Amino acid sequence: MNADSRAAAGAARFGVFEADLDACELRKQGVRIRLQDQPFQVLRILLERAGEVVTRDELRQRIWPADTFVDFDHGLNNAVKRLREALGESADVPRYVETVPRRGYRFIATVEMIRPSGNGTEPLKNCAPASAPVLSSSAFPMGLAATLQVSRKRPTLQTWRLAVVAALVLFLALLIALDVARVREQLLKAVGAGRESPQRIQSIAVLPLTNLSGDPAQEYFADGMTEELITDLSQIAALKVISRTSVMRFKKTDKSMPEIARELGADALVEGTVMRSGGRVRITAQLINGTTDKHLWGASFERRAEDVMALQREVARSIAEQIQVTLTPRESGILASARPVSPEAHDAYLAGRFYLSRSIDQELRKGREKSSEEAFQRAVGYFKEAVRDDPGYARAHLGFYEALSSPQVPHLDLLPRAKVEVEKALALDETLVEAHLAKALLLTQYEHDWSWSSAGKEFQRAVELNSNSASAHGGYSDYLLEMGRRDEGQKERGLERQLESDDPTAPNFGSEDQVEQMRDYLDKTKSTDAGWHWYLAKCLEASGRKDDAIREWERTMALSGFPVLADALTDGFANGDFKTALREWVGGLEEEARHRYIPRIVLAMVYVDLGDRDHAFAWLDRAYEERNFLTAYLKQEQAWDPIRSDPRFKDLVRRVGLPP
Repeated sequence: MNADSRAAAGAARFGVFEADLDACELRKQGVRIRLQDQPFQVLRILLERAGEVVTRDELRQRIWPADTFVDFDHGLNNAVKRLREALGESADVPRYVETVPRRGYRFIATVEMIRPSGNGTEPLKNCAPASAPVLSSSAFPMGLAATLQVSRKRPTLQTWRLAVVAALVLFLALLIALDVARVREQLLKAVGAGRESPQRIQSIAVLPLTNLSGDPAQEYFADGMTEELITDLSQIAALKVISRTSVMRFKKTDKSMPEIARELGADALVEGTVMRSGGRVRITAQLINGTTDKHLWGASFERRAEDVMALQREVARSIAEQIQVTLTPRESGILASARPVSPEAHDAYLAGRFYLSRSIDQELRKGREKSSEEAFQRAVGYFKEAVRDDPGYARAHLGFYEALSSPQVPHLDLLPRAKVEVEKALALDETLVEAHLAKALLLTQYEHDWSWSSAGKEFQRAVELNSNSASAHGGYSDYLLEMGRRDEGQKERGLERQLESDDPTAPNFGSEDQVEQMRDYLDKTKSTDAGWHWYLAKCLEASGRKDDAIREWERTMALSGFPVLADALTDGFANGDFKTALREWVGGLEEEARHRYIPRIVLAMVYVDLGDRDHAFAWLDRAYEERNFLTAYLKQEQAWDPIRSDPRFKDLVRRVGLPP
């Protein structure tokens, strides 16, 4: 057999390259490229599993024997580096070998296996390195697999057929000879030990996509694509999809897949990468069993930037197919089509969301009001740009509304424009869940007639459209509880908590269980969100642990950018008692409120704690005029329990439009 015919007997072709798997040679447009043994073995295994993730541990077991003393990490990194040099690519912009963070590598180019019998090409089926068995030990009982080790010389196809037939005959003979139900069942389980049962996947979490652009400034794009993929998957009612809020804390985590899945309560995890380059966007995704950490499926998807919405839905549809979830005709229709969007508008929209959800919040915690206002204006500017570039882009209008109605930096004069943007979003896409929630919020908080009945219909519609939306269930729960429909409200709250795994709130406010749940949450997430520390302080106060409550309020003030007020609390408690500390604190809050925005309802709560009803109602009236969002939850918020019997509170409930 000459060299050319030998290459044809087992050669993998990809791009301008051809790998002779028998001769262990790599050629580029027919010219041989020098490649050492270990880099070629890495290439061979990646070609064998093209499109799938090959873990570093798998490569170690296949190429580096356990009794060989080597620095494995250095050896593998060097082998991959040599392979990439031979292929003329880099880790930052891979064309063939993609690094999958925390796991291993994936061959992402199209691969064809050239076989002489067909006079053509077909997908690569099996191309294991000569040092490893072609048939894995998970496919046969251990004793049988041990007889199928292969030598350095590649067996012929006929040899393999004979070996497989012999193994099957022996296996059947064992079953017949034993004929013991329990033993037979165990053997059958052993045969299928490597198989997964995708039908069992009922809940899924999409981990933050890794930004492969090499540019940290593009993180907003990767985060935005993660959120949109979660949104698309959450359209599937038969599948529980963990919320974005819960998964984002696992960005760049060192935790294992089973640990993450356990914390999120997910049967499976989706992990992947995203890269935007040359007017195109590529997403790679892999499905991982949350219990076993076993790779179930992986693929790459690429489209033009203007088809990014269709790209995301293609990924979501492929994941649904892999886990064999049943789609309704409506869900199939949604995932099968998507309106093209201007790349410039989409990019501006994602940038606007970044500044709205992250930068404003971070700056407010640091107490830099000027920077907060600048970040707010940048967010508004990006959303304006998105709407201008693509007036038919519904989510751009919705983002514009979210910026204009941001509770962090209230601009009540902008609310009329915010309402217009919500209506435009709904006119463009009536199925947009967030738009229905936005309209309900406007109806319950910013309308002078407090249109609770109309808001209820919007909440109901949001839940109907997306049963996987934690926000929809949470908003509807709040509405039902305010309406006095407690049983229905608690049911919706339970559905919200199933989807929002990080929600530490519970109905037994102030109990020891609630305190510990809050502490565990803050320890786990390392949260610097002042709101959660405020909530923990209220739980501690309600449970009678007032000294601990003071310390949490100190943290709240420090995180909110009020170190002087934190000192006032400390000094007041040291020089007096709990109420002395609160008086020092509220005095500082009132002084700050003359110069910068302080939620009026916070001052009202402190005065309730002090037992000063007159001042409490004075600030509650201001909160009502300010349309603070907490005034919509007067009946739920336990902070108002001491003043519920006061006629002034009942009058406030009436003015807000709630039932008595």
